[in-house]
Amino acid sequence: MKTKFIFLFATSLLFIACNKENINNPEKNINVGGVYLPYTDLVRSSTNSTIKISDSICQFNKIEAIYYSFKPTANQNVLIMTFIDTLSSKGKIVQLNIFTRPMNPADFFQKSSLAIDSIMIGNTNIMIGNTSVSENFFNADAILTWDTAYFENFSFKGKGYFEIIDTLHSTIAHFQFYPDQRINFEFK
Repeated sequence: MKTKFIFLFATSLLFIACNKENINNPEKNINVGGVYLPYTDLVRSSTNSTIKISDSICQFNKIEAIYYSFKPTANQNVLIMTFIDTLSSKGKIVQLNIFTRPMNPADFFQKSSLAIDSIMIGNTNIMIGNTSVSENFFNADAILTWDTAYFENFSFKGKGYFEIIDTLHSTIAHFQFYPDQRINFEFK
């Protein structure tokens, strides 16, 4: 009986300890493991774009994008743009995850420029046997510019560019880098 009492007491202490709020958390709304809220559906566009990877220029004829809240993990939002080459037999794909401060989508999708310091780039690397390489760049020097943009009914349209100001060097694939460049995009 004494063993059961000690077990129940220890279990109840464990539950009480797990339910305590962390009073040192400066952001009360961050909920690790929480829900990531999409602000838009997946938007597709048939638009030609180029991206320089190391010494190669990759051409793309299709772009897909989605904008959603990344608040539960990093108190940020993220615009994910996937550039696809449907004409090549290799099916090259490059994905840019562009992290911004938390913003209402109506404020994000309008003519403006945003300084970007955190991006993730993923691509199918043609140099090492079509393997996928994704890497975070937390100290990027980049700018996202919307020349035109419009948000309505969980969707958006717009034209703009993403500019990498200083070359990003991969630490995963040491020979790979993303030189300073302007990546144009349009969603019709």
